[in-house]
Amino acid sequence: MSVEEIMEPRKPEAVVPAPSASAPTNPPLPVSIRQLLGATPLADWPKIRAFLAESEEELELIELLPLIHRVMMQGPSRLMGRIWKREISVDQPDRAYSRLHDSIHGVRQAALALLELAGFRDFRACEEGPLPGAAPGRDLPIWKARVPELGPRDPAPGPRSPLRNKNV
Repeated sequence: MSVEEIMEPRKPEAVVPAPSASAPTNPPLPVSIRQLLGATPLADWPKIRAFLAESEEELELIELLPLIHRVMMQGPSRLMGRIWKREISVDQPDRAYSRLHDSIHGVRQAALALLELAGFRDFRACEEGPLPGAAPGRDLPIWKARVPELGPRDPAPGPRSPLRNKNV
């Protein structure tokens, strides 16, 4: 041993912790998801939702999302232009947006009705406390507890449309 080796302080050996059986092991993300995250600003990450579609109905609904996004982002300005040119009336877009909104609620009610027929109850509501209007010890059918019944539209509040000025 030389004097230089003796005078040099020893470097600690790198200690690698052994993987424990209880530690979660996350598989690496697929390339497509990494590209999506890389192209999306960090502030918008909470808006990202992922779904595993296992039926044709789920795929059909997922395939509608880009169309709905385009309608909600580009539709109002184009519709206003057509209204100003007097190509369409003001009531036509309001009726169309109301139909879209009611259709979405109709799909939700139909899905909840199928769950009710299959014998499922909404257990999340029981954890939060009794459902409003429920008899003690008995919960309401899910669609009555969560989603109001759809009936004829009440014209008093006005149609739900992004073209509607919220300040009026």
